Amino acid sequence: MTRHGRLLGTPAYVSPERASAKKPTPDADMWSLAVVAYEILVGKRPFEAKTVGVQLVKIIQGDYEPVSELRSELGSEMDAFFDKAFAQEVTMRFHNMHDMATAFSVALAGTDDALDWSL
Repeated sequence: MTRHGRLLGTPAYVSPERASAKKPTPDADMWSLAVVAYEILVGKRPFEAKTVGVQLVKIIQGDYEPVSELRSELGSEMDAFFDKAFAQEVTMRFHNMHDMATAFSVALAGTDDALDWSL
């Protein structure tokens, strides 16, 4: 939040701690990167809503659809990746970018060999 109570950043990519007006950390950037990865894989943002207020509530509550429900070929490994990346508690997320990138590579390697990238 800014001094005037305005949210700084694009709401769709704002981490739960930023949506709750808590102090930002580098973990917020990794959370936002996970939003981008989700969007690339399934063609939509994980926390879509008709209004910014509802979107922020969804972000704070961690209310998103698992990627395997949108693209079954992505599987449970990718669901587990996003569960960790979107964890509400910062301490439950990836500890650094190396760990996050490694987990993403492992999850992607576990996908169906015939992965169709068309949306």
